[in-house]
Amino acid sequence: CEFATTRKGNLSVHIKSLHSGSASNFYCDQCDYSSNFLKALETHQRVKHEDRKLICSFCPFQSPYPSSLKSHVNATHDKEIYSCNKCEFQASRKVYVIRHNNFAHEGKTFNCDKCGYKAARNEHLKTHMKTHVW
Repeated sequence: CEFATTRKGNLSVHIKSLHSGSASNFYCDQCDYSSNFLKALETHQRVKHEDRKLICSFCPFQSPYPSSLKSHVNATHDKEIYSCNKCEFQASRKVYVIRHNNFAHEGKTFNCDKCGYKAARNEHLKTHMKTHVW
């Protein structure tokens, strides 16, 4: 076939699942789904028949897929937390704390020259300026 991959493991999975000539080893007892892999069958049953979700240990996020939960935790919770040294503000990126400090504590703003609007970010001022275009 024309399947191509750079990972040996992916090739092994592909060959076993599509070209081994053997029937699936694992069958769903509630529908006609089958798979060569137990984990795939377990995920299928959890998603399609049990409506059971995996829940994040740190927040209300839920997903039926282990890989999705892992991605969420890595992207959302496995980060350093940066804190403002003048108030309780916290953020996942240092640049957000700097931006907060400039606006909340140093009064640095982007000001509209047509009205009294003030923005913490230049992008917000640009969006606001569109309200003056007739």
